Amino acid sequence: MTEKISYFEFQAEIGATKHIGGIEATDRLAELCRIKKESRVLEVGCGVGLTSAYLADKFGCRVTGIDISRGMIEKAKETAGNEGVYDKTEFMVADAQELPFENESFDAVILESVMAFIPDRKKAMKEFIRVLRPGGYVGITEAAWIKEPPEEYKKKMNEFVEGNILDPEGWKSLFMDAGLEDITAETHEIDMKAELWNGIRRWSIIEYLKVQYRFWKGIFTKPTYRRLIADSLKLPLGMIRYWGYGVYSGRKKS
Repeated sequence: MTEKISYFEFQAEIGATKHIGGIEATDRLAELCRIKKESRVLEVGCGVGLTSAYLADKFGCRVTGIDISRGMIEKAKETAGNEGVYDKTEFMVADAQELPFENESFDAVILESVMAFIPDRKKAMKEFIRVLRPGGYVGITEAAWIKEPPEEYKKKMNEFVEGNILDPEGWKSLFMDAGLEDITAETHEIDMKAELWNGIRRWSIIEYLKVQYRFWKGIFTKPTYRRLIADSLKLPLGMIRYWGYGVYSGRKKS
């Protein structure tokens, strides 16, 4: 029996980060979370550091990125160096459910396509709020079922990504239950052509080609990669009709 690799581990090994909604979603997240030059931002699940570097460059703010994958953190440091924002960023291995920071350390906590993978989201939200300064924001972009799909579709997708994707009301309730205020919830359909283009825009052409090289090399040399791709092809084609993403934010009480 071929050993399995999870979707998350696959992303880490090839050095890719999937940010649904692309740069437009990141910009909207920054707007909703009131990120500016004076902000101190925590990116949870920073992956290879693309968003951390982007925010540090665009706003001049300080960004701390954490990820549970040591390989991702090493790649994030390289990204920050390549983008010329090494002095504005720091990266470390850490768990979203047990943040290694003091209370009220950040002005914004953001996550992009990460919340669905966190085992105990309520515990993580408590941690985000703990490290936020009064009036600070939690913001996420996340996949969502924008139309109610058959239960089989939900089961197959959650098994594939080894996470738990919610509908828009489910994600919004997470913010409400945590006691956040001024909650914003926006949902969008997915344009597959735009998603492909957004993925390319996230990288320099050289880095994009490196990711593609690691992907195709793995396909030819690693049975675990081939099994993951085979499993992805078993997902129902009609699933895309129910699929979308949301941008959500909420403010900690002052």
